[in-house]
Amino acid sequence: MRRAGWPIRSCTSVHEWLSLKEAAAYLRVSRRTMYNLMERGVLRWHEIPGLRGRWFRRTELDQLRKAVPPAATDHESRPADHDT
Repeated sequence: MRRAGWPIRSCTSVHEWLSLKEAAAYLRVSRRTMYNLMERGVLRWHEIPGLRGRWFRRTELDQLRKAVPPAATDHESRPADHDT
């Protein structure tokens, strides 16, 4: 039995849910990109009763990271422009 005054255990894991700002940092994108992904239906967000804002499951963000390859930043991986 729990003593009065002890914290009540959360129904969700603390690390399972990320705020918009945290999710953007986790995905390494801007907040604007987050909104664009949500508008296009690529990124699912949730409302949590008693908390403001949009919340994202870490597992869903991980799935998105696996589905979208990182942008090519190496100049050698890009097609070269040749004048022929």
